[in-house]
Amino acid sequence: MNRRFTTLTLTALACATVASAQTSSTAGAVRGMVKDKGGKAVASATLTLRNRETGLTRTAASSPQGEYHIGLLPVGNYELTVTASGMRTLKDANVQVSLGQNTIANFSLDTAEASAMVEIVASASALDTTQVNSVTAVDQKLVEVLPLAGGRDFTALVQLTPGSVYDSDNNRVSVEGARGIQNNLTIDGASYQSNFFGEQRGSTRIPFAFGADTIKELQVITNAFDAQYGNAAGAVINAVSKTGTNDFSGSALFQIRPESMVAKIKPVPPRVVGGVDLNASINTEQARTKKFSQKQFNLNVGGPIIKDKLHYFVGVETYKYNEDFTPNFGLSASGGNSLANFTPFLTTFGGLVMGNDGRTLAQEGGRSYSNDRTNTVYFGRLDWSINENHRATLRVNAQDWKSENGTTSFTSTFAPTTGQTQQGLEKNSGLSWVAELNSVFGSNLVNEARIQRAIERRPRYANTEASPEFQVNSGFTAGQNNFLPNGLDEHSWQVIDNLTWTQGDWNVKGGVDLQFFEFKNTFFRYQNGSFQFGNYGVANRWAAGTVATGDTLVYQGAFSNYGGAISYKSKLFSGFVQGQYQGLLDRRLMLSLGVRVTREDQPDNPRANAQFLGLDQANDTSATDPRFGFTYDLKGNGKTLIRGGYGWFSSPNASLTVSNTMNSNGNTTSTYQISNAVATNALFNSGLLSYANRVSGSTLTRLDPSLLATVANTNSKQGQVWDPRNELTVAKRTALGVEHSYDTGYTVGIQGVYAKFENLQSFININLNQTGAPVGSYYNDGYPLTTNLFGGTRPGKAMVAGRLMDFATFGNVFLSKNNGEGTYQALILTVSKRSEDGWGFTSNVTYSKAKDNNSNERTTASATSDSNVNNPADPLAVNSYSDNDRRWRVVFAGYFPIYWGIQGAVNFSYTSGRPYSSIASADLNGDGGRNDYYGGTERNQFRQPSVRTLDLRLNRDFKIASRFEIQTFIDVFNVMNWANQRTTLTTNQPTADFGFINLPDRNTREVQLGVRAKF
Repeated sequence: MNRRFTTLTLTALACATVASAQTSSTAGAVRGMVKDKGGKAVASATLTLRNRETGLTRTAASSPQGEYHIGLLPVGNYELTVTASGMRTLKDANVQVSLGQNTIANFSLDTAEASAMVEIVASASALDTTQVNSVTAVDQKLVEVLPLAGGRDFTALVQLTPGSVYDSDNNRVSVEGARGIQNNLTIDGASYQSNFFGEQRGSTRIPFAFGADTIKELQVITNAFDAQYGNAAGAVINAVSKTGTNDFSGSALFQIRPESMVAKIKPVPPRVVGGVDLNASINTEQARTKKFSQKQFNLNVGGPIIKDKLHYFVGVETYKYNEDFTPNFGLSASGGNSLANFTPFLTTFGGLVMGNDGRTLAQEGGRSYSNDRTNTVYFGRLDWSINENHRATLRVNAQDWKSENGTTSFTSTFAPTTGQTQQGLEKNSGLSWVAELNSVFGSNLVNEARIQRAIERRPRYANTEASPEFQVNSGFTAGQNNFLPNGLDEHSWQVIDNLTWTQGDWNVKGGVDLQFFEFKNTFFRYQNGSFQFGNYGVANRWAAGTVATGDTLVYQGAFSNYGGAISYKSKLFSGFVQGQYQGLLDRRLMLSLGVRVTREDQPDNPRANAQFLGLDQANDTSATDPRFGFTYDLKGNGKTLIRGGYGWFSSPNASLTVSNTMNSNGNTTSTYQISNAVATNALFNSGLLSYANRVSGSTLTRLDPSLLATVANTNSKQGQVWDPRNELTVAKRTALGVEHSYDTGYTVGIQGVYAKFENLQSFININLNQTGAPVGSYYNDGYPLTTNLFGGTRPGKAMVAGRLMDFATFGNVFLSKNNGEGTYQALILTVSKRSEDGWGFTSNVTYSKAKDNNSNERTTASATSDSNVNNPADPLAVNSYSDNDRRWRVVFAGYFPIYWGIQGAVNFSYTSGRPYSSIASADLNGDGGRNDYYGGTERNQFRQPSVRTLDLRLNRDFKIASRFEIQTFIDVFNVMNWANQRTTLTTNQPTADFGFINLPDRNTREVQLGVRAKF
């Protein structure tokens, strides 16, 4: 056959005239039109699609309207051949199928020289008119070339998404106003979420759960008007792993960050009071020297077991990290943490024994300790092309993490004033496997079926048991960490099945997602006791037996016959149905309508407390989420799209809050909080909790748990209940945008987003006596008065949903409610350039506002927690800027050629400062919480400085042999060595240094050297 290869640029036909093709969370699709040169549809044309790497082949025929679609295609490169009777054969040898996307390939056949074949080497771009979601796609090129800070965690690329906000204090990303735990991470079509914590499996502490070189593509869906995507009030983060090919291939990577190439930590501004610089200890040469090193190695190989039929891909990646921390005692310009109070404090308390090795409190300050972390992940995958219509995969992933002395080092606010005794040993091991079967039943029906088994274990151990926790607020913390040791075992099964039917202009799909969980949670908090002082001055008065009734001083302890452990099961079921129709307005308008239903089945409390009338557990709940979306092809050529929609997006409750409710009912665990007040002042000055009784020689001791009940008359035992009118958090979102694609490869877009959040979880103390309330008043689903002032004898009862509970022997009793609200609004501009001639980029600018009543991620804390509502009498009274509010965010990530074969890549971001509140130094309203706003200020009224990052990679490939290549690279993180410093001086007494920068930024400039062998 005579073959002629020419360069041909296809004219992009109106892709809105193509029926919707099937895409999924693990695959993509190709669709388009086949016409002749006169523009007439070509029916019964044969389209043969072949994966250039695995040999997977699929065929389809064009409809009478010339349409075709080929769905459920693994991500990768394909060649597509089109043949029709009496016409020239066309072949496009470079069809790229991307994750969850429809690739548009339209063909115009010529009747001349029917026996010849024309190979298309370039094609014009067109937008996917069936995509109703807002998607940030990160292809394999970006995954490979962008410098990834930390441990090469591919999920860090989520920060490329418009509207995303990273919070370094909890290592989570908030997307479009949602809380960080309200995202949903799926890998290979199955959930990679911990239902217990509401975050990714393995926690946000580990550097990575998957090696970056085992991930092929990533997409972030922020407005999933497609009902197939669920369990996320924030974003759906969806990734697919790599597969083997017909050629044996692999890579080996080694990279290192030498300590000698780490820049000095930039000094914070001096705080000079009375001729003394209170930041001097922070700015010493020792404190500014980051003693840090990191090494990483991986090996990945893949190839055929049976060519074109069965392929494998396996990999292993290891990570070793070491960093020294030097804690220091915190000082303030004035008030109780001033130098005048610190000097006698250190004299009195400096000799207290804190560590098992005899280490004293004085030795904890200024003494360096090392945070050692290791992480190893193992990956394996099999892909079996059973035949043209059926394909099966099996993926197995295992992860093993260990961190010594890293319990609080990840929270930068605490690291400078945390001693080694407060740290612990953390371990995390996980195993998951996912089996998938994709089937094509004829030309109209396809099915995806998956099953997953996952196991995760998170034990954590304390560094010392020699001393109770000893905490001076904003000063120093040492002794046994109050929440160590603890541990969690989480086992889960997941079954997914999605079915799609396509006919003409209609696309209808539905499916189910069934998840089953088993938990064993051990969280025996305060088992060794905890002393919490408002400042050094209060600690000094405690030692002298002169604590004033207004001084902030708290002791917490706990007792349990069960070691604080509880076991239970739960379920999370969801299903959806959706229809798309594309036959309106000359087939330029596509409408999508669907509904998703979610049900959460919660366990019964195995050790229920009769006093709480069944409210010491969460109730089952369900949500129905309608979704509507549309796309309109403005000119009918697939170049300019108007895309929008409206929908409800529900998130499940983190089971941590459920476990804590069952555990904190006085039966499994009895937790006592004894706060200094008029009735308890003598306990701290001369009684059981006095310095004379709790300090023996040089040893600080806990109060024997058997004696905790002897102070029950102080109503010190804590409890927790759950409002039975439980609802899933829901984001009601609407979005409208315009996107335009240029033939030059540029795509620009502008979008407006608005979201209303409902049923946000909050914590309310309901066993308080409101000042001014009638005698005998108690919480009755809302206080009878709205005065934010409490004190006196506790009511000892509360009415919740018609149930009058008896709180005899209890002090603080917290009600977990899901009635908080929030809003998010944003204007987003995006510009991107597809990869051509070795360069491309993605960028976006977001201007947004986020407000809510309360910004806690998942409250399970005590009365002293800042995350509790500020006004228990009127919990929704405060609606102000959210903790996740960042007015501006700018992102740019791109790659480009330089000279002599050197390639470059950059990742830049700018984020406006985070808000913070001015907190009063005393409990102004008497509710026991240190979360009252200083007089004349509002919640989150103040702003931290803005945050900037710029990372750079330079790499060069060296061809050694036809199948062997060496790549060398240099990564420079924080190229400009910008210091994103902050303040922790948010307590207003008033103090002379409120809001003064005192927290150094440890993310200095680091250099990483690496080499990768490809074979």
